[in-house]
Amino acid sequence: MFNPSVAFRLRDVQCVLIVAAILVLPIARAAADDHHDVVVHAGGAVEFSIDQGWTVSEVPVGREVRLYLTRGPLPRPLHALADGAWLVFHARARNQQLRPEHLAELMTARVRDATASTPTFEPLQKTKVGGHAGLRVRFHITVGDSTTRGVHLLAPVEGGLFELHMVAADADFAQRLGQLDRILQTLKLRPPEKVRAQKAKGDVASILGTWKALHSRLQIQDDGRVVIRFDRKGNYAIDQRGTPVFDSNLTMLAGRYRAEADLLLVTWADGSRTNYRWRRQGPNLFLTDHTGRTSQLRRIY
Repeated sequence: MFNPSVAFRLRDVQCVLIVAAILVLPIARAAADDHHDVVVHAGGAVEFSIDQGWTVSEVPVGREVRLYLTRGPLPRPLHALADGAWLVFHARARNQQLRPEHLAELMTARVRDATASTPTFEPLQKTKVGGHAGLRVRFHITVGDSTTRGVHLLAPVEGGLFELHMVAADADFAQRLGQLDRILQTLKLRPPEKVRAQKAKGDVASILGTWKALHSRLQIQDDGRVVIRFDRKGNYAIDQRGTPVFDSNLTMLAGRYRAEADLLLVTWADGSRTNYRWRRQGPNLFLTDHTGRTSQLRRIY
């Protein structure tokens, strides 16, 4: 579990690192078409055009940040999504290759994880997604007299893996699939923008950027600043007597770090300090604090 500082205590949540709970994204209006909006996501790695009237929401889910596309309010819980889609861009090592059989296994696992009931799959199909070779599968879920149909896509890209999941009621599926195909016709997938270290030197330059833990995001900047944003409320400061200050609900922590090889020496804004020893493994970052507690974070763009 990632513990940012001995001066802070999390109620119900011990793992911490960066985002605001749900963010309805501002989207850029395409100048040439007043009926569509342009959405850019994941450091420019994903770009597509969407009909006006859709709600686009950025939502932290575990060590991912998903972009949900819905025609109405986002359902809660997220597994209750019965009409809409979500997409995510997973960071991967640039030299990591996904063999077709591994991609197929991952597809099945991801669909089962995304649905509340056991899906029935149609045969996998090869497809092109944003100009990249990928896999596509249709599935359906029947509960009583109700049937939900869906489609799931995976496409490896340099430095990442694009994933899209769409579901709709049986009666609406053909219409939603047509809307999805129109979005995919405009989809552009690119390598994500690299974090350029202008000031940071040495080993720390390799971990600059944003990392996702289970309940928060961490941003390490090249000017020596470090920021943690929590996914949800329920994080409180601790006063000098060790009592939680319940009228001081924390949404973020900010401080500065000093790097020494694989050690980050962090001083938070309130003067408290935390030391982290770090280890990078592909798109994963492992942090061990001064108490010996280790947490795993995932690179996000």
